Amino acid sequence: MNWSSMTLWVSKSSGTASRHDSPQPPSLCQDPVRKNTSSSRCSSGRKKRLPGGIFGLALVGCLFCSSTGQAQIDANEWVKAGRQADANAISPGSVGSFATSSTAKLLVPLDTLSRSTPGLIAVSRRYGILHTTREHAADFLGQEPPPRAYWTAPRRLLMDQAAIWTGAWQYRAATLSTGRGVVVGIVDTGIDVTHDDFRESDGTTRVAWLIDFFGTPLGQHPELEARYGCNQEDGCAVYGRAEINAAIASESRNDDPEDDIGHGTHVASLAAGNGASDPLRVGMAPEATLIIARVSGVMQNEIFDADILAGAAFIFDQADGLGLPVVANVSLGSDFGPHDGSSPLGEALSDFVGPEQPGHALVVAVGNSGALEVVEDSPYPQPMGIHTEVHVAPGVDSRIPILTPAEGGAQTRGSVLVWIDKQPTDELSIGFDRHDGPWLSPVASGESVTGTDDELVVSIVNNDPNASANNIGPAGIKVIVEGAWPAGETFALRLRGRGTASVWIQSEGALSPFRGSRGALVPAALKEGTVTVPADHPKLISVGATNNRESWDTRNFETIVPFQNGLDSVPAYSSAGPGTAGIMKPDIVAPGGFVVGALSIAADPQQTALSIFGGQGFVCANEEGCCSTGVDCQVLDDSHAVLQGTSMAAPIVAGALALFLERDPTLNQDELRDLMQAGARQIEGGGYSPQQVGPGALDLMGFEDAFAGRDGEHLPTAAESWLATSSSYARPDGSWSITLNAQLRDADGRPAGGFSPGRVTLTTKHAVVLDALDPVAPGLWRAHMAGQAGSGGNELEVEIRLDGERLLSIRLPIAVDRHVAVGGASLRGGCQLGAPGGGEPRGGLACLFVLGWAFARRPRRYPSAA
Repeated sequence: MNWSSMTLWVSKSSGTASRHDSPQPPSLCQDPVRKNTSSSRCSSGRKKRLPGGIFGLALVGCLFCSSTGQAQIDANEWVKAGRQADANAISPGSVGSFATSSTAKLLVPLDTLSRSTPGLIAVSRRYGILHTTREHAADFLGQEPPPRAYWTAPRRLLMDQAAIWTGAWQYRAATLSTGRGVVVGIVDTGIDVTHDDFRESDGTTRVAWLIDFFGTPLGQHPELEARYGCNQEDGCAVYGRAEINAAIASESRNDDPEDDIGHGTHVASLAAGNGASDPLRVGMAPEATLIIARVSGVMQNEIFDADILAGAAFIFDQADGLGLPVVANVSLGSDFGPHDGSSPLGEALSDFVGPEQPGHALVVAVGNSGALEVVEDSPYPQPMGIHTEVHVAPGVDSRIPILTPAEGGAQTRGSVLVWIDKQPTDELSIGFDRHDGPWLSPVASGESVTGTDDELVVSIVNNDPNASANNIGPAGIKVIVEGAWPAGETFALRLRGRGTASVWIQSEGALSPFRGSRGALVPAALKEGTVTVPADHPKLISVGATNNRESWDTRNFETIVPFQNGLDSVPAYSSAGPGTAGIMKPDIVAPGGFVVGALSIAADPQQTALSIFGGQGFVCANEEGCCSTGVDCQVLDDSHAVLQGTSMAAPIVAGALALFLERDPTLNQDELRDLMQAGARQIEGGGYSPQQVGPGALDLMGFEDAFAGRDGEHLPTAAESWLATSSSYARPDGSWSITLNAQLRDADGRPAGGFSPGRVTLTTKHAVVLDALDPVAPGLWRAHMAGQAGSGGNELEVEIRLDGERLLSIRLPIAVDRHVAVGGASLRGGCQLGAPGGGEPRGGLACLFVLGWAFARRPRRYPSAA
């Protein structure tokens, strides 16, 4: 049996743990593949390498670089329908992030174990990684009292003109900032150290340190390799500057650090490329020092929390050792998990930043889950997507259909993962229906149940303290559908009780975006609230995307014109906030739509099918703008290629923060966020949700105004100022907070300031003001509020006055969920799947457009209701 890679979070408790065995089919490649090599040189002077094998792997689908995760469940390890899940054992198969079938990495809270525990490595203030074998992990979990165990889905990648949109050229010229003396850390798929953009003028590397969690220990830095677990069976390799320079100079490429996928190299160049390969392709901080953590190996389409956390720890530790301020970039995430900032990964990453850690910053991509689809002739409320909300009223069941595509044959084999957040005071039971009627009766809070047939396993964990779940928390519900079912079958969640359920789904197996499928969808979908995990954490700086360019020329002299919704607008895929805690997300937006960056030589699509640059990763605006060459559609020349996604926006912000830290290395994460938001600009494009934008777009000169201040009084004007709210509506619940940012600008559009704060006043109606409107920085005032209890059906009214005269105002509907707020569809009554015994769903329906960016505009087929 080949065990699925998983991350297990462990803590001690008096409770017990339940069995979650997770077998999956063997990988196409069980071990990291080393490339065959060639000593021939490319025209750029970089060494050309040929892949050892070309595989049509799902990784080719990483053009989308969406945020997904995976969980596999063995039907034989679950009890039959209607019975309580086994709460007394965890199979070794559920333990850790396995690089092989015999080893495990357990993420553990440090307050539960002795620091002298063999194999324990502390990687943050609160969390550590326990390296062990699968058998020893089972023994460890079998202790009395047994440890509390939580599993987390693996993370996936989230994937010029940017300097113009952000004002980077102007800022660098005005301040002479280049990032010198600041570390930019990248947690990603690695880096092409031979690329000219990461080398000094004398040809030596700009990379000070690199850890490769899929490499073989070199023995050059034994203390560091031991510190990060490289001496464990899984292994990893630590490279210092000397080893990287030796690798660049060597004719042998077998053991070099490299980037076969290409994502990490592209990301690193946007943050800190120096433009040596092309002076017009300069990253944000061209003289920053680089530290790299490679957390994805060859043929590896999943990234696990243990490696993410260890990679981040490596970056911050080595930067501290160099005595330099540091900003780390993490362009990955997941739709599956709590969206209130309580995920273990989010909490662990937040340990590296905060007011007590000046000179530390951490940036994450907000996610690519924001786009919505229309399914022709569907009986269900439009649009379709991966997120919705529903208010559950006492005495009336609410049903949320889950549409699976009718493509790829008569049967679909895969997984659908469902996460449901609710408020602590809500009382919700959840059941599961198939096409022929109810299958699992609603399960009350504190319980779990599993149902099976010959090929399908469905498990519901409703806040069960004895079930092993992804940080299920006091208000979380998890539903996992795994196995095989008739293609196009429509499932449904049945909710009963009272409260508001926020629902997210993600798809794996044949439904995964890495297999070219859009995956399962829910009707009455919402763009708002699609921020991914861990970008929802309030301490992490999350970044959304804006469209960067209208066209580009390939190395085959073709001009590509992609379909998009206008320059400097937010692309459909960019996720929107808020999280369920009401925190404004994203924190900022930056260019991410079709951005040119470095092309890893090992990821050239002419050489490998693993490259994320292979194929046509977009929809054409017109026939003339389509690419006829296929493999080179995204490649501009031998050193550069174009990608889009929030993965590209995040490193642009990370590079900007490196420039800011060069100006003042004592700034902390909160101060950097506030100053960025204080200097943000309004985007110029249209066709987007305000909750995709947050406070505004990155503007480095605006940051400088907020940071350095200006002499004299600069009063805000209504014409140039604006209000940003974390949510488009308020709930009649004083505990459900809304963030309000007043972005105050003077007549020239620059941050307003230099006047007495008492001249600005706030008035509200139907609101509970949780935190008064106060100045945060020049140009930025902030407040927190909520709807009054019993105020549903009214509007929360906000007015900001300057010297008694109205400056800005906004009205938000007050309702129990977003559908009610906008007068949309309810998922009760008419939203039915049909009577039990109604037979299989009929027909197939084409989607008019696809989420994120598709490989081509091809129809997706979903069934109508029976």
